[in-house]
Amino acid sequence: MHCGVRLIDRDFSPLDLIRSGKWHSALLGTYVLSLSFFEAILLPTLRQAGVRSITLLSDIEGVAGALGEAGARDVGRGYGLHPLRVRGGVFHPKFMLLDGPEGPSAVVGSGNLTFGGWGHNLELCEILRPDRSGQAILDIADFLDELAYSDRVTGVDMDALAIWAARLRSTAPSGEARIIHNVRSPIADQLIEMASDLGTATRLTIASPYYGNAGAVDALAKALGDPRVEIHVHDGEQLAANGHHFPFAQSPDRSPISLDAFAGEGAGPLHAKLIEIECELGALLATGSVNASTPALAQTGNVELAVTRILDVIQPRTRADIPTPIPMRKVETQTGASFGILRATLLGTSLKGSVLSPATPGAWHAEFDHDGVMHDLGVLEISAEGHFESKVMVADASYGRRRSTLVLRRGETQLRGFVSFPDALELNTRWGAAAGPFIRVAGGSDDDEDLAGLLEYFASNPRDTASPWRRPSKVAAPRDMSGRLIALSELDIREAQDEMGEDHLGAPSRSALNRIIAAFRLRATSPAGHGRGATDEHVEIEDEGEEEQDKRSNARVLRAFDELLDVLETRVPLDPAVELQRAGEIAGFVLLRNPEPVRIGDFARWWTGLAIAHLKGDHINDELRIMAAGMLALEGIITSGAERSRGRIAHVLGDVETALKIARAIDPNSRLRRLVEVVAGANGLSAFADAVGKASSVVEEVIIAADHITRGLTPPPLPLLDDSEEMQTVRRHVRNGDIGKIIAAQRHFTACPRCHYGLPQAERLRLASIGLARAANCCNRVMMVGID
Repeated sequence: MHCGVRLIDRDFSPLDLIRSGKWHSALLGTYVLSLSFFEAILLPTLRQAGVRSITLLSDIEGVAGALGEAGARDVGRGYGLHPLRVRGGVFHPKFMLLDGPEGPSAVVGSGNLTFGGWGHNLELCEILRPDRSGQAILDIADFLDELAYSDRVTGVDMDALAIWAARLRSTAPSGEARIIHNVRSPIADQLIEMASDLGTATRLTIASPYYGNAGAVDALAKALGDPRVEIHVHDGEQLAANGHHFPFAQSPDRSPISLDAFAGEGAGPLHAKLIEIECELGALLATGSVNASTPALAQTGNVELAVTRILDVIQPRTRADIPTPIPMRKVETQTGASFGILRATLLGTSLKGSVLSPATPGAWHAEFDHDGVMHDLGVLEISAEGHFESKVMVADASYGRRRSTLVLRRGETQLRGFVSFPDALELNTRWGAAAGPFIRVAGGSDDDEDLAGLLEYFASNPRDTASPWRRPSKVAAPRDMSGRLIALSELDIREAQDEMGEDHLGAPSRSALNRIIAAFRLRATSPAGHGRGATDEHVEIEDEGEEEQDKRSNARVLRAFDELLDVLETRVPLDPAVELQRAGEIAGFVLLRNPEPVRIGDFARWWTGLAIAHLKGDHINDELRIMAAGMLALEGIITSGAERSRGRIAHVLGDVETALKIARAIDPNSRLRRLVEVVAGANGLSAFADAVGKASSVVEEVIIAADHITRGLTPPPLPLLDDSEEMQTVRRHVRNGDIGKIIAAQRHFTACPRCHYGLPQAERLRLASIGLARAANCCNRVMMVGID
């Protein structure tokens, strides 16, 4: 696509404009649409430039063509697509608006969002920057306003266009370029009025791939006072894209010429549009979407957009011959589809939309096409105004990278359209590239790079990603994920102040992120499969090269997981319940993809070590209590120590028998149970729980004694503890009513809390290990953990 004021700047393209700045929003308009092209070329470039909010406007015929492509994966999730229907014509402008910290810029030209429009064809565009073309950018704001309120255009998102118009109006006026459109009045009328300010018109030059007939050119020439008319004829076999040369036989007074800017090898099929009116005081140049046809130039049927400039010189040219008629070669076509177009959004179970093509009100049969998997939605009613709304159930529709369309049938008539997912669009808008891995993993992606990206984001932003674990969502994790669709908007996560610092995110951004993390939690805590092959998006390895790549990707996942554990370890002391539950759920998701007993054992030791140091049974919820029972049992299985494990269970959870009952009852389909079974086999947990039940533990007896003393009761017989000098002293104090002589302590104490003298090394170790010791260097009193 060639761009520039004088048609000679072929070194700076719209892609260069995208790459040249930092942008956050993009709005693109087109007639013909190839989403395969957009997602392969333009979408990655926009994302790399920082663009998060992307919206496409396309004529319904363009959308109909895109519905037949297989390469569209992110439509409705990574970017929005709004099909537009123009009464009596088509939506024909081609433009790209970009907004960023330094203000908006624009591209207005002739190229559609297709491989031809951005590469193969000879196209023409204007790049408008705020410092040199501010007035033109302000004119585009007016165009968006006119488009939003036009009664000829159906399908417009008025709020979205209003936001863009406001952004564009932040630009200061500058430059001579102006924008014209035909939402209200024909392009030809506006050109005639502008040319009248430049004196008598002496020459009219036209370049266009479509004419229809000579009528539009002849009418414009007549209105200008019949100046000399010159028509660009393209070179040799390079016919216009699906077009034809000007019908010189109908208007023999017109002169064929070749514009130098359009000549030369490799120019490509002509799809550029140019109108130049040479007058006494200057030359009026118009470029953009406007063909030299009656619907585009002389009427208000189509919606067209053009840039105008007044120049001191005309475009260089040479004389040419009237071309010999050659059979038309199709390069890019847009024909009427055999089906009508609709637009739809799916938010949770709420499906809403509207019909843009003529359709009979009443009952229609609805189907949801999820990348080739059809879901029968039953009967859906279209209102007299063309709207429809229904409650539907389509599992996993909101996430992943599956092309999703809605099909309505009534007899032989069909209506089709892409389905948009507001939750996913919101996340992409607020979080950009970081949202992709979240959305895809929540939607079932088993891709290593996606999971690694999610884990790396957790590690880099531990504070911003913790809230969904602070309060359980109102939606519990279902046992069967295939029969339940959870929308991000359904997940109500209450905000909580982070202990490690102030909440620096705005509420909208935080709630959006919280909802997608909550959706990830639903998947992470759903019943486990048996390895990574259980998901439907896994691609089997076909050769050694792919196997090596898979190993590298899996290594990245494990590195990201280890880095996340390092980060969470620093946060556990400040919020043990939240961070240990977060770590356990993520571990179950990550470690079961490629189950390795050694790695699972390492994690169990890491988790239980932190739980022993920081977790108190009185302050944990039921979910975490189950996790703790399972993890403590798993760690005990690894160390083969029933007595030691009994003490650790008592330390964290209190009553050992209750904890063992919880451990035995862990859901056989849960990820926690699968972790245990990878290490110990199907019956390992039950056997170990039996062994722990028969064992005795000094730690447990100290806990029992402390509990009774706190409640003012005499401790029961404690076989392991009663022979110790410390316990005999404790019982004497209890009998004599001198409980105050027993010093309350914590396991980490290294000095007597009463006298502040350091404890001997042996007493420190005894206090830390069983919770009972003596202040031998000072008052010689007994210290006990767990009494108040």
